[in-house]
Amino acid sequence: MKQIYPTRKQKQIISVKYAVLAIAFLSITLSSFSQKLVFRNPVLVSGVDKADGAVYRFSNVSPTLDALVKIIGRSSCDVTLDTVDVTSTGSDRAFQPFVSYKHGTASGSANWWMEFNITFVRLGTSTPTALDTIKGTSYDIDGDDALLQDQFVSFNPLKCNMYNPTKLSMSESQTQSQITGSKKCYPGIDTAAKDVMVDQYYLGASAVRFRYGANVSGGCMTQSITGRYNSIAFEVISKLGNTLPMTIVAFDAQLNNNKEKALLNWSTATELNASNFVVQRSTNGTDYEDVALVFTQEGNSSTIRNYNYADDISSVNSNIVYYRLKLVDLDGNFSYSPVDLIRLTNESKQAEIVTFPNPVQNQLHITIPNSWQGKLVSYTIYNVSGSPIKQIANSNAGQTETVDISTLPMGVYFVKAANGSQTSVQRIIKTNN
Repeated sequence: MKQIYPTRKQKQIISVKYAVLAIAFLSITLSSFSQKLVFRNPVLVSGVDKADGAVYRFSNVSPTLDALVKIIGRSSCDVTLDTVDVTSTGSDRAFQPFVSYKHGTASGSANWWMEFNITFVRLGTSTPTALDTIKGTSYDIDGDDALLQDQFVSFNPLKCNMYNPTKLSMSESQTQSQITGSKKCYPGIDTAAKDVMVDQYYLGASAVRFRYGANVSGGCMTQSITGRYNSIAFEVISKLGNTLPMTIVAFDAQLNNNKEKALLNWSTATELNASNFVVQRSTNGTDYEDVALVFTQEGNSSTIRNYNYADDISSVNSNIVYYRLKLVDLDGNFSYSPVDLIRLTNESKQAEIVTFPNPVQNQLHITIPNSWQGKLVSYTIYNVSGSPIKQIANSNAGQTETVDISTLPMGVYFVKAANGSQTSVQRIIKTNN
């Protein structure tokens, strides 16, 4: 790896001769874990159903948490909450309110919203619980193919991240981020449409406040316009220790339009005696090489610091590229971010799963094609005799499924993923823990 050591004022990103692709992944530290929350079967616990001040309890959003959802207010009495949590479309893990405006009887320009607050509390209580980092993903911020644009407002987020390419626009102030959707319509709630999706991050919070609504620029509105599906999913990322030099709160990478460069962006919430980031890549998920060095901006900081790096990938000769960051402090101690991958192949020609790491000891990651995401996908692990020994299914599959195989004996296994019409099989090797 080529290294240049600038002065503190001249810190800059140092590139190397050979470059590759990167990932879209959220991480805190290697000593951390994330847990997706499940919103199902809300129960009214106080107030008048669907009126301002009403509070609904979603029990067991995690093994230790309930969620209390409160209607804070609305732009006018013409705004109604038709359904507290839609289950017929979208994700069964997300909070999905259906909000309407005048039930399609209005005409001309209009802007409306309903505001919610979600407080995470200890199981079976009303005691708020501060969480290390909350990630909220708002899906399907779209339109009606005519005059309407959805609007989502997040209050006091640490950071908001839109995907690239995106059909959304964002305006920010000190207290809120407003996301305006495109006019393109995605039927129901499309949880796989990243171009109308936004992630928000909240650090050390016990509650999240946001608005769902829409704006119509003119013309005649109908029921199909003013009745809007909304969806927001939450993930809690908890630190197991605080020994690492940096706390990563966002790490994502996207291809530019001509697919010749990978654009990496990441942010730190804290830096303690921090020195640099080493960008590392692998083409097999096991062996990594250093491809770039990025120096920290301050070394010691408790505020958000943003970083970016652009890689020329025009000479990459691999179908899959794995990426991670090595976080290094001034004493030479280091840790790694989690690993993710990006496909460089055309999915119309290849619909295969990817398993990593391989060989594997404990946690096996299974990445599925983009076209499978948001659908029912089953995962089965077979031994060499062809007998199934472990099976899971996800009705709303994400990009990567993690399977614990720590209890399996050493040996060769086969992983099969199926989405109903397509299947893909990969061979893996299980090693000692």
